[in-house]
Amino acid sequence: MVKGSQTFAFKFSCRRYNKVANNGKEALELFQKEAMNDNPFDLVLMDLQMPVMDGLSSTRAMFRFCEQHANVMPPRIVALTADVAQGVIDECRSVRMHGRAVQAAPG
Repeated sequence: MVKGSQTFAFKFSCRRYNKVANNGKEALELFQKEAMNDNPFDLVLMDLQMPVMDGLSSTRAMFRFCEQHANVMPPRIVALTADVAQGVIDECRSVRMHGRAVQAAPG
């Protein structure tokens, strides 16, 4: 279960591996670091509403990084959001997210 504003990134391989970022800037930096160490993430579960840098901005920056570094394959990015409005879905598509998962709103 996702608590608060967190993004999870997973690597699929013979071993289990995942990382947690507490804000969008941290998620971007972690993605860049792992990609440059030839250990890129296969899947990122991206919370849309995070402090410092939101999930949409972080996603845009990840894809921009991949475009600037031809050897880095872009990850599959799935939006985590409690908002199911069509505008939010359209925004996710516009930044090339691969899908969305609805998370329960904090209550």
